[in-house]
Amino acid sequence: SILKEKIEENNVLFVACYMGRLILQNGGETYRTEETIRRTCEYYGIKANSFATLNTIITSIDSFDGKRYSKVDRIDSRTLNLDKVDRLNNIARNLNKYKISEVKEKIMEIEAEDKMNFRKKVLGNVLVGSAFAILFKGGIRDSVVALISTFILACTDEFIKDLKLGMRELIGKPINKKSKIDFSNIIKETMKKNELTIIFDEDGNAVI
Repeated sequence: SILKEKIEENNVLFVACYMGRLILQNGGETYRTEETIRRTCEYYGIKANSFATLNTIITSIDSFDGKRYSKVDRIDSRTLNLDKVDRLNNIARNLNKYKISEVKEKIMEIEAEDKMNFRKKVLGNVLVGSAFAILFKGGIRDSVVALISTFILACTDEFIKDLKLGMRELIGKPINKKSKIDFSNIIKETMKKNELTIIFDEDGNAVI
């Protein structure tokens, strides 16, 4: 058939897993990842089975000639970008509008887009952190402590992502006098990279 002549199973497997991996990396659920991979393969007439966890996707397909192909994708880092997840879902639901090469190009365009601006991320963290402190009947001091804590966490998270470290690499070794995490240097390096400065006003309050 025309479908068998023009569609290569490995190409379909790559595109389906590529889409599923990006969905999972950007905060999509595991069931959504599995469903997207299956739906993509089935659209091209290929039977597929997919199993996803938070850090691994295993997919197998049955080719037109009876052979079975499998692919394993490891998710090293995850973030939250539901806009990307929504756009990837739209592509999966409208495969009839694109050639498979166009689908691949659109997925690559989505992946290449810049991640969330660091300053916006820090601002969101400190606002949410300080607001929750007040929400849970905390005082002004609790809110300030929460603000500082979330600021440190945001900088640390960005630093870890830049080094492409997972939690295993971060906490896998015992922390002792010879091997310890210097959070002050982490914050300084992250702020320097993102051109972020802290200015103290006359009352000693920190202004980002």
